Amino acid sequence: MKKTLTLLLLLLTGSALMAQSCVPDQTLADSAVGIYPSPYDSLTMTGGIPDEACVNTYYETVIQVRVPETVTISGISVGINNIFVSDVSGLPDGLSYACSPEDCSIVPDDSVGCIIIYGVVDAAVTPGDYVIVLEGVVSTGIGDFPLPTIIDLLSAGGGGQSIFIRVNEEGSPECGTATTRQLAADELSLDVFPNPSAGDVRLDINAERASQYDVQLFNLMGQPVYSGAMDVFQGQQTREVNLPHNLPTGMYQLRMSNGTGFVSRNVVIQR
Repeated sequence: MKKTLTLLLLLLTGSALMAQSCVPDQTLADSAVGIYPSPYDSLTMTGGIPDEACVNTYYETVIQVRVPETVTISGISVGINNIFVSDVSGLPDGLSYACSPEDCSIVPDDSVGCIIIYGVVDAAVTPGDYVIVLEGVVSTGIGDFPLPTIIDLLSAGGGGQSIFIRVNEEGSPECGTATTRQLAADELSLDVFPNPSAGDVRLDINAERASQYDVQLFNLMGQPVYSGAMDVFQGQQTREVNLPHNLPTGMYQLRMSNGTGFVSRNVVIQR
């Protein structure tokens, strides 16, 4: 039965998977260089990918990469020409990846690239944490270096960097199905501005039908830092959300859900 469900999901999402791509978040152009969400740090217990996967269920998450113009290696500052992502190893069976730019070559000069991880987690995958590694090469003025080495150098935490995807049992409430995600995208379009923001934001909404939505803001650890409710009417509208004024600078995820689906947008808080 599970194999049949997996095949059905693959058939339903197959065309979308082939054309899957991500959009670089240029609001991060003025942020610190590195990876967003930031890798998990074992000392501070912060960072990590907030999106969790489920067995036999469609999954997607986006990793944003801001490339520095220079990196310090053995006390010497050297210029970076570009980074090339050749593979994302350690992915649970059934997941794949795609880049923007499409050739997975990201250059510095304040540009941002992204990597989307997506697919249907294989029914045979054992729930747990799966450490993934961005494989590739960083081309510098003094030669090429492995991408994982440079990521370690750029990691701000003292506990080393670790990027992992948490896989839950099938049917877990921690993640949604492909149908849930697509339903929400069809029913509601959402833009957030200003972004970056010093606090309060406005939501530019176009709703297919009236519904009540829960509005939540999550930090990079996946913890909710704001929750509220909003009655959305059919059509175009602009709504204000008064976020807590004590939120530290960083990237957050704003999510609107109505019980059958959700849409989410990254929000940068800049004090």
